[in-house]
Amino acid sequence: MGAQAGTLTASTAGGTYTASLSGTGLLAVLGASPSSVAFGNQTVGSTSAAKTVTLTNTGNTSATVSAATVTAPFNIASTTCGASLAASSNCTYSLTYSPASMGGNSGSLSIPTGVGTQA
Repeated sequence: MGAQAGTLTASTAGGTYTASLSGTGLLAVLGASPSSVAFGNQTVGSTSAAKTVTLTNTGNTSATVSAATVTAPFNIASTTCGASLAASSNCTYSLTYSPASMGGNSGSLSIPTGVGTQA
């Protein structure tokens, strides 16, 4: 990632010719935080207050973001994330918990991106 420079040299019977080369490598670097969300106790048949997970791109180019999914009994209540996440920016997913029966639950939020799936 970052600017790179070089030189192309071609030697022929007629002389040596050079050309300067330059380019900048671009990379989207994504992370989700927090890495774990605890909703605590929730009455069966009700919905918890929303908790937020933030997806951040610390890279120097935009990243493709596909539709996120979450396992039941958790839900994506809302999101500010679109189809693309610009470099040096973030977006959020608001998650809720709606247990259908007694007992503990665990699940995962999966966010497919152009640089791999964030979980």
